[in-house]
Amino acid sequence: MRSPAGAIGDPFRGWVDFAEPVPSVFVPTVCEGETATKNRKQLAWRIQLTELNVNQPLPDQLFQLPAIPSGTVVFDRTNETEYPVDSNWQSTGEAKPNPIQRHAYDFRPD
Repeated sequence: MRSPAGAIGDPFRGWVDFAEPVPSVFVPTVCEGETATKNRKQLAWRIQLTELNVNQPLPDQLFQLPAIPSGTVVFDRTNETEYPVDSNWQSTGEAKPNPIQRHAYDFRPD
């Protein structure tokens, strides 16, 4: 199934091909597009998914974070705090407040 993005004459045109590897699950498998200025192509690109597995087990190793230098300070944006961690990402010190800077365009509720 192919879905267009943009229209002829637009500075950007793109296409997306979808696959349905299992019933009712649609996945974009090819994305391609081009940009143009004054009807002259400037850039063309294509991204293609070459291997697609749905609902297959994943190794636990994929979910392990890499080691980092002990003492690295982590900024926790969920709790608006910061704290040092060891090389395994475990907290090694007290969490200190680190409030998120709010801006006029920030639509999250307080």
